[in-house]
Amino acid sequence: MIKSFVVTPYFLDTAKEDHALSENLYKFSLLHKEDSFKEVLFLVVDNNSDFIKKYKDIVKQIGGKNLRLKFFVEDFILKLKREKANINNKNLKIDIFFNDASDLEKIPKIDPQPYISFPISENKLKDVIQNLTQFAKKITIFDPYISQHMTNYSKTGIKQINNYLKNINIKNSEKFKISIQDNQSYKYSLREILNFILSNKKENNLQIKILSTIRKDDKKNFLEIIKKIQNEILENNKNKEKLQELLFLIKSELYDKQNNSIVAERIKSVISKCFLDFEERAKIEFDLINEWKKEGKENRKFYKKGFLIEGDDDRKVVVDFGQGLNLFSKNVKKTRIRINGNINFKIVNKYEIQNNPEYQIRVITNKAEKHKYSSITRFLQYADNTNNIPLNS
Repeated sequence: MIKSFVVTPYFLDTAKEDHALSENLYKFSLLHKEDSFKEVLFLVVDNNSDFIKKYKDIVKQIGGKNLRLKFFVEDFILKLKREKANINNKNLKIDIFFNDASDLEKIPKIDPQPYISFPISENKLKDVIQNLTQFAKKITIFDPYISQHMTNYSKTGIKQINNYLKNINIKNSEKFKISIQDNQSYKYSLREILNFILSNKKENNLQIKILSTIRKDDKKNFLEIIKKIQNEILENNKNKEKLQELLFLIKSELYDKQNNSIVAERIKSVISKCFLDFEERAKIEFDLINEWKKEGKENRKFYKKGFLIEGDDDRKVVVDFGQGLNLFSKNVKKTRIRINGNINFKIVNKYEIQNNPEYQIRVITNKAEKHKYSSITRFLQYADNTNNIPLNS
């Protein structure tokens, strides 16, 4: 996908008198001079040695003696975004490493528009995510459907409430509470994504922010179900007390005693708990933002799903995942087992990589498109404008 690039000062120093090598470096820079390549190719400089100063010193030494090499350093190398790292770290995966003339024969293909379509293997997915995030200092993971699919503040919750209404006379029936839907694949997918990102991280200085929103349709559906119960209370004397109790319990999940909506805080609380065990490896925060943002004359909607990866030198990589971040789907299978001579069936839940080609991993290299995706960080924190309904209504 993206390519990390090391050029040692020693290599440049040896190229000063080698005009054939300098010519090849010049051709390499011309081949990758377009802006799209600068979105996927970045320079890694050793944090224990001042590579940049040494590059500039070499340019001064060259003067007008080797214009090809001078162009390669001044107009290509020094214009790439940079990351600082210990280049001798054995856990570091460098894609292109120039330290010897023979290294030019090992250059992998650099795609100016990296794109991978599903299905792919789990190992491939892990490698790609690690490649994208290896040098990250901050990662924003965004998908407007996370809160809807991970919790029952969705059609699932409406179905639960309708089931409560249907069984209103059954004692000790379960009451509505905003909670995680364990049958959905989003929780598993996000945890796997985090595991892939953090598996090679030795330091815990990475910041990860997961952003979602509360969908307008979900808010509308909960308002309608509340009104439905209110109408049933007016029309149904037989179960009036039980209906009032159910209504109170539902609204207690949605509003505080001062009639302020607490839906956002409830959702943030239950989803955040899904990632508590990662807290020693990285700072992970889940938050909700508004579904819409006015930017100039344009109204932007939060509908994209992907990563915004930030590193050193204001380096940003934007990745689009197409259909969503539920990269795994849940398959339920029955397995035959023998217990005390009898054959029984055991339900086995297995998660597999999505095979729908609408799931993808695409690095955004167009600057205008990248700006639109990056606007996700400019959306305001979620302002709950759900219509308030008094608890005692």
